Amino acid sequence: MDKAIAVDRSGPLLHLLPCVIVPEHGNSIVWSRCIANLLMITVLILVSILPLVAWLADAHWHDQQRIGQILTLALVVIVAMLIFGFGGLRPPLLLGSTNRRLIMPVIVAAGISACFAHQPLWAFTELALGVASLGLAWLVASIRRLYDVQNTDGRIIDRVLLTTLFFICAGLAARFAVSYLAAMMDGEGVLDAWLLVGGFSNPRFFGQFLTLALPLLAVPLLTEGNLRRYALVVGVLIVLVWTAAIVSGTRGTWLGLACAAAVLACIGPTGRCWAMLHVAAACVGVVLTWIMMTVIPTALDMSVAHHAASKLTTSLSLRDIIWTQAIEEALSHPLLGIGPMQLADLPNGMAAHPHQAWLQWAAELGLPSALLVT
Repeated sequence: MDKAIAVDRSGPLLHLLPCVIVPEHGNSIVWSRCIANLLMITVLILVSILPLVAWLADAHWHDQQRIGQILTLALVVIVAMLIFGFGGLRPPLLLGSTNRRLIMPVIVAAGISACFAHQPLWAFTELALGVASLGLAWLVASIRRLYDVQNTDGRIIDRVLLTTLFFICAGLAARFAVSYLAAMMDGEGVLDAWLLVGGFSNPRFFGQFLTLALPLLAVPLLTEGNLRRYALVVGVLIVLVWTAAIVSGTRGTWLGLACAAAVLACIGPTGRCWAMLHVAAACVGVVLTWIMMTVIPTALDMSVAHHAASKLTTSLSLRDIIWTQAIEEALSHPLLGIGPMQLADLPNGMAAHPHQAWLQWAAELGLPSALLVT
C-alpha cells in the first residue's frame, strides 16, 4: 500500500485520488499501475464535467454526452487491460455461477434481437453502451474487491466515488443558483423553472439522476469517523439538491424518495435517521421553493412557467398511451422484442420511450429477458 494512503487518512479526500484507484500488487508492473491511476482520475474528471460543462459548443447535448460516454468507456477498457493484463492482477469472481449463466443469455438474446431490428445501427449502439456500462461496474467492483482481498481499506474507493458525486451535485446546485439569479436580473419578467435545472436535456433525466444521488449524499451524516467533519457542508448541499429536485417538478423523484423514506423508517435506527434527514431536507426545500418560485416572483411582478405546484396532480401525463404502445409491442414480439432502442423508431407524438424501465425492456428485448433481469 502506498505511504500516501496511510500517512493521513484524515485529510481532504482529494489527497487520496492519485494513489488509491488501483490496488498495489507485488508482481505488478509499476508503469502500468501509474498509467492506470492517471486514466482513472481522468475518467472521474470527465464524468464530473459532462453534466456541467458544454465543452462542444456546436454539438447537441445528446452528441456531447455520447462522445463523453465513448471516451469514458474507452479509457475504462484501457485501464482494465493495464490492471489485469500488464499489471498481473487476477480478476476476482464477483458473481455466483447462476448469475453468470443468466447474464450471457441476456446479452446474446439482445444481440440477436438487434440483428432483426428495423434500425440495427441504433440497436447495436444501445447494446454496446449497455455492455460497456456493465463492464465499468465490473471494473469498479473488482478494484474494490481487490482492496478487501489485500486486507486494505476498500472504503477508500467508496470515498473517492462519493467525492466525485459531491462535486457533481455541488456543481449542479451552483448552476441552479446562478441560473435563478440570472433569471431575476434579465428583466424579461418570466421565470421558467425548467431553465434552472441545466446539465440534462430533460428535467426528468435531471430528476432520475437526483433520485439516485440524494440517498448517497447522506452517507457522511450517517457514518462515524472523519467524514462527520463535512456534516454542515453536506447538509447544506442536500437541502439545495432537494430544492432543485422540487423546483424541477419531477414527481417520480418525489414519489421514489418518499417510498424509500417510508420503508427505511421501519428498518433500524440508521434507516430512521436517513428517513428523518431527508424528510427534514425536503421540508426545508419546499419552503425555499415557495420563497424562490412564489414569494419573490410575486413581489417582482414576474410570471412563473412550469411551477412545481402545477405538477401536484394524479394524472399519468399521457403515460397510459406510451405504456399501451410498449405492452402491445411486447405482446406482438414476445420472444426477442423489437430490438434495443427501437421504441424510439415508433412515432407516437409524445415520447421516445415508455418512461417505465421494465416495459421498455420487455418491448425491446422480449419477455423472457425481462423476466430474467427482474
